Amino acid sequence: MLVLELALPVVLIAALVLVLYLRLKRPSPLPLGCIIPKVCVVGPEEILRSNGTDEYQREGRLRWQARWKQFRVNWGYVGQMAENTTLFQRTLRFDEMRIASGKLGMDYAPRETAVLVLAGEAAQVRWQLFRSRIMLVARLALGLRIRQRALVKLLERYKELEHSIIALTAMADEECYQEMLIERLGLANWKLIDGGGSTA
Repeated sequence: MLVLELALPVVLIAALVLVLYLRLKRPSPLPLGCIIPKVCVVGPEEILRSNGTDEYQREGRLRWQARWKQFRVNWGYVGQMAENTTLFQRTLRFDEMRIASGKLGMDYAPRETAVLVLAGEAAQVRWQLFRSRIMLVARLALGLRIRQRALVKLLERYKELEHSIIALTAMADEECYQEMLIERLGLANWKLIDGGGSTA
C-alpha cells in the first residue's frame, strides 16, 4: 500500500507530462476551412512599441505595476501566436492524414513534402512559444524586464511559419481559402514572390 501511495504522484505527473507533450506535438486534426474563422491578427508594431516605453524605468510600487502591465501585454501577445500556431498544426495534421502511409518519400508531391516539413516546424514553434510563456512568468517573479531581442526572434520565427502556411494553401489551389486566411491574419499586402518569400 505504501508503494502505491508513493507511486501514484509519479504516475500522475508522468501522465500530465504525456498529455502536455501530445497536446504540444500532436493536437487533433482539423481541415483548413475550419481554422480560418479562428485565427487572429498578430501585429508586431503595437507590442514592440509597448515594450519600448520608458514607463518600466520607474521605482518601487510603480515599477512593479509597470512590470505587471508589461507581463500581461506580452502574455496575451505570445498567447495569440500560440493559438494560431496550434490551429496551423491542426490543419497540417489533417493534411498529413491524407498522405498515403505506404508512399515512399521520393513519391511525395511537392505539397505533401511541404506539409511534412511544416508540421515539424509548427511543432518546434509551438514548443518555443510554450517555453517563452514560462520565461515570462519567471521574469515577472524575478522583477525583470521582458527581453525585447528574444521577443523579436520569436516573432520572426512565428511570421515565417505564418507565411509558409499561406504559401502552402496556394499550392493546393484553394484560392478562396488563401484569400480568407490572408484577410484573417491581417496581411492584406501579402503576396508570394520568387523564391517562396513574401512582400508582407
